Amino acid sequence: MQNKITNINPLCDFGFKRIFGTEENKDVLVSFLNCILSDQVGEIKTIEFLNTELIGNMPSERHLVYDIYCTNNEGDSFIIEMQRGKQNHFSNRIISYIARAISHSLKRGDRLYEFPNIYSLNLLDFNAHEFENSDRFFWNINLKDDDNKIFSKKITITFIELRKFAAQVKEVPKEDEKQQWLYLLKNMQSIQRDSLPSSNPIFDRVFNMCNYANFSNMEKEAYRKSVLEYEDVQDAVACAREDGMTEGYKQGVEKGREEGI
Repeated sequence: MQNKITNINPLCDFGFKRIFGTEENKDVLVSFLNCILSDQVGEIKTIEFLNTELIGNMPSERHLVYDIYCTNNEGDSFIIEMQRGKQNHFSNRIISYIARAISHSLKRGDRLYEFPNIYSLNLLDFNAHEFENSDRFFWNINLKDDDNKIFSKKITITFIELRKFAAQVKEVPKEDEKQQWLYLLKNMQSIQRDSLPSSNPIFDRVFNMCNYANFSNMEKEAYRKSVLEYEDVQDAVACAREDGMTEGYKQGVEKGREEGI
């Protein structure tokens, strides 16, 4: 944070919600969803933001908070998550998010279980262990049977691993708009306006939204706080890992000494 900031990191909580999670920028989210999920959903014309806090039906149930939760003109639900820090059980978290959205949509007395189609879109700025043996960075997951036939189309989970993407795509893609979106999000802090893809005028708006000079003093402070909170968490994780390795080494040496004796 000591270096001069030109563009903010759109992958931090503040940046991501500034771009995709505000009423005045709903058309930006629509453009993004239409690009990323068009093969699964079709065209989205409008969206409505939903409450991102879903409280359990029982006091013992965990309180869940989504990054972005919305519905489209067809009644489909979208859960959109941006995760920067690595979580070994992130897939379990996503499944629980979907389950809570389903339980909250069911009406008392509904014997047909008419819950909406649910699309879970997850951008990961780490390499997920679920996909560690593959170079692919884009994954669509559906419920299928042993013959690879769709069992249900009610749930679609999409994972995008941004670090794998960045390792493979080193410059602005010329034609692939899906990759252009990912490149813009991953490289916003270093990209120049004249190198923005021209295929979508939304990109210029996103660039302006990330321009630090356009921020009010309150917005600048909120951004700095968002980045520092993330860095604090990363430092704590690194410290815990280092302490664990040190303790494990000591225990290993002691055990080896005992076995040697």
